[in-house]
Amino acid sequence: MSDLFGTAEEKRAAAEELVQRVVPEAKCEIWDYEHRIRCGLVDVDGKKKEFSLLLENLDGGVVEEFTRDLKARLVSR
Repeated sequence: MSDLFGTAEEKRAAAEELVQRVVPEAKCEIWDYEHRIRCGLVDVDGKKKEFSLLLENLDGGVVEEFTRDLKARLVSR
């Protein structure tokens, strides 16, 4: 996968699209004064399951890797 380009909002939207292919109910938001993106959800027990990545040089492959880990944490609960 390649780097995700654009504004912080464009990167957030692209990352959310990748994440929702694997975890449809997950959302992504811009965080930390537009330096990070945070993606995740609240599980059925009310616990946050999320990850955050730096927006600078955001890579789609890394987003997919963290998303697979997020899904595994949801399944193993």
